[in-house]
Amino acid sequence: MIIGIIGAIVGLVVVGIITAMRGGGGAGGGGLRPGTRAWEASLTLDPLVKTIARRRQELATEAEPKKKDRLARELAFLEQQIPVLEGLVAA
Repeated sequence: MIIGIIGAIVGLVVVGIITAMRGGGGAGGGGLRPGTRAWEASLTLDPLVKTIARRRQELATEAEPKKKDRLARELAFLEQQIPVLEGLVAA
C-alpha cells in the first residue's frame, strides 16, 4: 500500500513538472499550432503521465509474478515515451 501511495505521489509530481514545462497546459498545448507533431505530443503527455501513475499503482499491488513482469515492461516502455514527447514539444 505504501508503494502505491508513493507511486501516486511520484505521478503527481511528474504531472506538475510537465504542466510547468508546458506553460500551464490547457487545450491546444500552450500556443502550439494544432495539427503539428508538437501539438499532438503536448496533448499526449498528460494522459501518458496519468497512465504511468495508474500502472505504478497496479504494479505495487499486483501479487502474480507474470502480471508484475508485464506491468514492469509496460512501465519501462511508457516512461521512455516522456522524453521523446517533451523533445517534440520543445522543438
